[in-house]
Amino acid sequence: MRTIIIDSDNASVELLKKILDENCPDVKVVSEAFSIDSGANSLGRYRCDFIFLDTLLNDGSGFSLIPLTTQLGIKVIITSESDKFAIRAFRSNAIYYLLKPFDYAELKKAVKIAGSNTGSEQPYFLKSLVPLLPPLQAIKNKIFLRTEFNIYLLDIKDIILIETGRGHSRFFLNGQPHVDIPLNIDKYENSLLRSGFIRPDRAHLVNSDYINRFDITGGAFIVMKDKTRIPVTARNI
Repeated sequence: MRTIIIDSDNASVELLKKILDENCPDVKVVSEAFSIDSGANSLGRYRCDFIFLDTLLNDGSGFSLIPLTTQLGIKVIITSESDKFAIRAFRSNAIYYLLKPFDYAELKKAVKIAGSNTGSEQPYFLKSLVPLLPPLQAIKNKIFLRTEFNIYLLDIKDIILIETGRGHSRFFLNGQPHVDIPLNIDKYENSLLRSGFIRPDRAHLVNSDYINRFDITGGAFIVMKDKTRIPVTARNI
């Protein structure tokens, strides 16, 4: 197999070449690049099966090269010192996400997947992604929820309400089973409030689109369209 390494750090390039030489003898590095421009030149000049693409290059984001790799039908293994680009890598149809410093076993697994011709590498990418994802991550109008065995990509508009506390949160969804994650979502409250949620008490976040009415007889309650009643604490009235 033929590969190109695109990475702004020369030491990382040399280390990756050494690891490949010692552990993946069927992989030939045909070119190295350190920027978007030089990476594009290498992709246009050299035939390769897949590339190692760092997220941060000398002249910008490595993701700028994704349209070209897609056009050329070249598989992409994303490399990075941080896990914060994992979601973007998934959306870019990368086949694997490798954190630096490289784990030899993970590297060999990524190369094996790059050499497969199944056309269904994304499930393998998801497996590489699971340890990197926080239990919850909001992006625009969607939210990622990670459980032990699944990654859910939900439209925020489909979340009816969230029960949270004691290190766990339960998401009640429109027309779908609820989802539990091992996380109290307090630090994500502001992003959800900006999406039309309200917090009537410490234990709930409620999507205002699913509220039927406010009941102020004998206390204060939010009555949901499905008739669920959520108490409103004095400080939130």
